[in-house]
Amino acid sequence: MKWLYSTFQPLFWRNCICGLFFLAVVFSAQAQQDFTNNSTPLLSPASTSSLTPLSKTHFLHVTAINFLKVIPPPPKPRSKRQEQDQELLHDVIATRTKKQMERAKMAIEDNVFDYAATLGPNFNPSKYPHMAKLFAKIKADTNVAIHSAKNAFRRPRPETWAPTNDENKNKKKTGYAYPSGHSTRAFLWAALLEHLFPDKRKEIKEQARQKAWNRVVLGRHYPNDVYAGEVYGNYLAEEFLKDPKFEQEWEAIRQEVTAASNNVVPFEKTRSSPNPKNLLIDDWQ
Repeated sequence: MKWLYSTFQPLFWRNCICGLFFLAVVFSAQAQQDFTNNSTPLLSPASTSSLTPLSKTHFLHVTAINFLKVIPPPPKPRSKRQEQDQELLHDVIATRTKKQMERAKMAIEDNVFDYAATLGPNFNPSKYPHMAKLFAKIKADTNVAIHSAKNAFRRPRPETWAPTNDENKNKKKTGYAYPSGHSTRAFLWAALLEHLFPDKRKEIKEQARQKAWNRVVLGRHYPNDVYAGEVYGNYLAEEFLKDPKFEQEWEAIRQEVTAASNNVVPFEKTRSSPNPKNLLIDDWQ
């Protein structure tokens, strides 16, 4: 595994997606071992029962989620995985470019309509009012689920967290790091949008990876936090789609997308990310 780390390390800075692929290879095997063989669970039954969210959800049954069965546990303090996580984070910060930082700062405030970068300028709340209303509910539910998971694992944020030049200098890091909330939302939104725009599946997933990796570029999350966000986001998408009440509203969104597609203006995307043909993989899953 050490040779793999040495081999792939330089490639991260050429392509954030290659970096995420590396994470899947390096971390997932050890995470799964911890996942199934962890003799000292992070949460006892008593502690999980205390995680009842304060906010009422529209569709998700957050208290029914067993986080230890959904998300692999984070690296243990002073473990090899924790050392790798810290080293990779510090390397990203040391080699990040001004362009990468500007892109990452723009993504601090996130919204499902950020995917207009992939789906075109017609993908906006005015064009899709019903979608805007439904995804507001989705985001509210997801934030409850994210905070419940963060409070379950209680992994501290990295020391590299710092306010950007555009933020209040007195802004403090709050909450926990694992899983990354921005990453969870990015992959959740991507998983749902893929059902609505199947011809853009690859591009949507690529943007989700970029949005997630921005959190590492900013120094606000460890790479493992981002990986956990992908796992959690995909899981939550499945949970939404299984809910009967959600399915009723989702059908209206399908109809809205179908109606709008008859008036879609062709969109030529200006790509700032590498050509997929140059990537190590086409699909991280």
